[in-house]
Amino acid sequence: PSYVALDSEMFLPVDPQSKIIETLKNEINSINQYIKSR
Repeated sequence: PSYVALDSEMFLPVDPQSKIIETLKNEINSINQYIKSR
């Protein structure tokens, strides 16, 4: 499986064919934007 870094300590195995990886990237980007905007 591929691994997506959620943060520096956590890695999540994902199926490269799945849409979950894109969803996760979008979620993480949203969270990062929120953190930066606070």
